[in-house]
Parts: sequence; structure tokens; C-alpha cells
Amino acid sequence: MKSIIKGIAAVAACAMTVTGLAACGSSSASGEKKLDFITGMATGSVHLKTLQSITDAFEKENPGVKINLIPSSQDFTQDIKVRLAARNAPDLWNTHGWSRDRYADFLEPLQNRSWAGKMKDLTKEAFMEDDGTFYALPLDIQVTGVLYNKDVLDKVGVDPNSLNTWDEFNDACAKVKEAGLTCVVAGGKDTAIAGDLADLTASAWYDDAELKNLQSGKFDSSVYEKESGLIEGWKNNGYFNKDYTSATQDDIEKLMANGQAAFYFRSNLHSAQIETFNPDVNLGFMATPTESGDRYVTIGEDWAVGASKTGKNKDIALKYIDFLAG
Repeated sequence: MKSIIKGIAAVAACAMTVTGLAACGSSSASGEKKLDFITGMATGSVHLKTLQSITDAFEKENPGVKINLIPSSQDFTQDIKVRLAARNAPDLWNTHGWSRDRYADFLEPLQNRSWAGKMKDLTKEAFMEDDGTFYALPLDIQVTGVLYNKDVLDKVGVDPNSLNTWDEFNDACAKVKEAGLTCVVAGGKDTAIAGDLADLTASAWYDDAELKNLQSGKFDSSVYEKESGLIEGWKNNGYFNKDYTSATQDDIEKLMANGQAAFYFRSNLHSAQIETFNPDVNLGFMATPTESGDRYVTIGEDWAVGASKTGKNKDIALKYIDFLAG
């Protein structure tokens, strides 16, 4: 199997025209400094619980400081955009893959922090400007491919290592469906899930020249139709979960956890959440198939924390990021 690693740039970016932000943090009458941190982590998730534990330790070392961890909502991205547009930036936020390309004008550069030299070369394409400037601490590097339930594939006689092409993947889906199980889990209620599915399956259809055309505003619909035709075929063949329209992320991850579904097109971090529903689940991770058989994974920024460059308590926010980096 020939595997390649691609750094994927988003097909479309949101343009922002706001150039100034008001200070965000606050101080109580008692002198306590309160900082808002939009985490992008779901309420009750193992990730938010871990972050809370680390934050508790930071607050213990820094009396008079309170970091308000704001859980993710269905409108997580919009929440940040609204606050930026209203000149009410949070002190800290999870930049969810956009620290450089969307939020650079709003974040304090971090390349001079004491831990900056420990950044892996792997992150440079996704995080850094050409001059080495970067704006967020990566808590997790996203490695995105296809999560699978090994017990389901064993049951239907499919070896995930043999699924190099989309034709081979589709043949596997037919076997999964014949066994009365779901081949691909996805959900339209949370647009991030459907978006990840589209982003991931679309990437290999584009060559470097076509990506440059996209960056310059030229869109060749015939290329995208190849990817959309693949997804439409899965829909027409009944390979998706029947509750696609109403399913939440928890709903579809429970299908994976309970051995009712085979494949989930998400990053590696979702395996931890699936395991909360069934600690004994037998999960695997494979590179994404392609038309040619040259499978690949995508690597980039996932959970990363940046500090508002105009925050009233910016020094504390940077100290908190240093603590996370330690």
C-alpha cells in the first residue's frame, strides 16, 4: 500500500473585516480576574474533563484567577465569529484549525514563548506563517482518516488493509449492509460531521493545479461532482445510518461503540469519545481510500488554544497557555 500525507487547506474561507477588538476579561470587586475560554469541547466529554483538571491546577497555582471554560455548542464557530464582530473577543479560544488563516489578526503571536522551539515540523504547514509566526498552542494534532469497528469488519470478512480504492470500499459496504449493519455513520444535524465527511473524501480528487485554482476563486464543478457522486451512491445504496437527518454526534458514536456500524470518517481523537460509550470496543484507524488506490491521511491543527491580542488579561492568558504547554 502506498500512503501519502497531505496538509489540506480548506476549500472556502470566511473573510473577516473587523480590525479592532475591545478588551474582554473582567475583574470582580474582590480582585479576582476572570477569563473566558471558548473550548470547543462538548459538555461531559473526556477532553473537557481533562482540560478542567489542568485548569484547576493552574488556578491553584495562581490565586485570584478564574478560567471560565465554555463548552462547545452547536454554533461553536458562529459563537466565536459573533464575539469577534462585536469586539468582545474571548480571552482564549480553541482555534479549531484556523489559528493562522482565519484568526491571525485577532490572536497574540506565540513564536517567542519558551516552549515554541518544541513545536514539531509536522505542524508548520498548518500553523505557521512563512516567517515562523504562529498563533496557537496545539493541544492535539489532528490525524484524520477512517475509524472502523474491527469486530464488525471481522464479522463480514473484510480486511481494512485491503481497502485501497473506493471500489474496494464500496464492496465492503455491500457486505456490511447485507449483514444488517450500517456501513458509514454520519449526521446532518451537526454540520461538522457532514463537513468532515465531504472534506476528507474530496481531498484526493484535487491535484495541485486544481487547488491553486480554488485559492484564486476558480471552481471546477466537474472535479467536485466525482466526490459528490461517491457520497450520493452511498445514500442510494442505503449505506448511511437511517437516522442521518436527526442523529447527533453521540448517536452515531454509540453505533460505532456498540458494533452496529463499520466506518466513521473523523479524526483519531473521536476514538476516545466512542470508548466512553463502550470501553471494550475494538476500534481501528485506516488511511482514506482513493480512486487510484494511493491512500492518505490528513494532518493539521485540531484543538489549539490562542489568546486574544487585545484581551484585558492577556498576560494571564499567555501564562495559562504556557501552563498547558508544560
